[in-house]
Amino acid sequence: MNERPFVSILLLCAVLFILIFTGIQGVDFGYHEDEYKHIRPLAQSLNNRIFLPNRYIHPSMCYDIAIIVLLPDIIKLLPSFLRNDRASLGQLKEIVLGHSFLLKLRVICIILCSLSILWVYLLILSWRKNPAEALLGACFLGFSWQVAYHSRWVAPDAIMMQFGALSMMLVFFALDSSVGKIWLRLAAVSAGLAFGTKYQGCLFIIPVLLAASHVFKNRSWKARLALCSKLFFLMVLIYLATTPGTFLEPVRFYENVMTDWNGYASGGGNNTVRPGIEHIILMVQYFSLVLFSKYAIIACFVFFFTAVGLFAVVKEDKERALIFLSLPFLYLAFMATRKGMVIRNLMILAPFLAILAARGFTYLQENVLKHVILRATFATLVAVALFINGYWLYWASESIKNKQTDNYIAQLTSYIDRYPNKKFLVSKDVHKALLSFNAKEKANVTEKYSDEIDTAVLYKHELISNRWPATIPNYLRWFGAYEIDVNYSRNCSANDKILLAPADWAVKRSGAFAKNKKS
Repeated sequence: MNERPFVSILLLCAVLFILIFTGIQGVDFGYHEDEYKHIRPLAQSLNNRIFLPNRYIHPSMCYDIAIIVLLPDIIKLLPSFLRNDRASLGQLKEIVLGHSFLLKLRVICIILCSLSILWVYLLILSWRKNPAEALLGACFLGFSWQVAYHSRWVAPDAIMMQFGALSMMLVFFALDSSVGKIWLRLAAVSAGLAFGTKYQGCLFIIPVLLAASHVFKNRSWKARLALCSKLFFLMVLIYLATTPGTFLEPVRFYENVMTDWNGYASGGGNNTVRPGIEHIILMVQYFSLVLFSKYAIIACFVFFFTAVGLFAVVKEDKERALIFLSLPFLYLAFMATRKGMVIRNLMILAPFLAILAARGFTYLQENVLKHVILRATFATLVAVALFINGYWLYWASESIKNKQTDNYIAQLTSYIDRYPNKKFLVSKDVHKALLSFNAKEKANVTEKYSDEIDTAVLYKHELISNRWPATIPNYLRWFGAYEIDVNYSRNCSANDKILLAPADWAVKRSGAFAKNKKS
């Protein structure tokens, strides 16, 4: 644990490179249902030359980023644009709605979101003064497939996560600095940017205010109250600068926000859960079995360190633990009251969990695993887990890059051959494709449903209803591009896939099994 800082910095750069490289390699992943909700308003603004998104389901950060990306083209066409020249307006609109502009925006989002790795590294380094632990926390976050594919989207969730991680880093800088007030102001600015990205980001002001009270605990309560008030209003000011429609279009703003609020309160579709204990259990299930790896055993292994890290930070310094843990626990408590569970809302907590995992591993190495063989074994297991996660990021990005050329029927054939004693119910289209690939009929493949068959195979486009329960890990397996976790995000992928699903569920939701449909 005493590696020189420059070694950990070098390895940190490698982690950043892997995340950015694999992100960009998979940037042309297809369609995402939310992206044009942030892009089309910009095309509308070019029409009326009123640069407001006129849509406030989310704050305006994604819209603002789109304007910044378009700025070079606006400057180039500025004279004709100011003359209201329709040709230049049409040219700008064509750029905004073009595929290359979308890809450019996605690349900007990838790079921006990848900064969360750097903020996690610097936060841990400031807090623990341990470069190895800081690198480990950055690796846990940077090699998360969930974080990686969310970072490709022109959507607010991973961007808010990044601003939130930056705010927390600045908070911890303030705790150990002689110029704490400056760091706290910067943390409030970053909290305002998180707020301007997604409304939940306003919660980042809580650790900022707790840190301010801790840093200036020797001052009078009036002085601390005045400072906290200034920090709060600084956050609000930054938010209003990013989302001026809050006061320029108050009626539309209120209606949009209430629509979103009521949507999560009432749930709807396959993301509906029972508020309270069930919602908490499902969120913990996601954190423990999915967040840190495509492979549940690795995700659970890392989450074990997170649980140990939670114990360690509370035991070692209760005041700092309160500052650090205030947002995660308040956020989880708030989300548990909602009926809608959408995992992109949980990205905000990924840096916190990665930091706790790094703390937990380090605590075990320093205080529990006394024997050198045990310490070496755990370190080796973590290194192997991180290597597998890093390789998966590359493999997933390759699957996106080759989505038009990969032979998914060949992959399915290989999978079926590995389980000769398992019966597969296949749709007519899948069966036809299997026979085209290999004319020999397979004994364990059938088009006729029976109670002893537990796995059905069909194309995603064959589903009449997409409403599988998008709150359960590994409910579906698939052959196709890995641009998204289909189990949690059913509507965010235009790429067709071969799905392996529970047979009784599939026959009720696909016309491909109409003749054999279970009564």
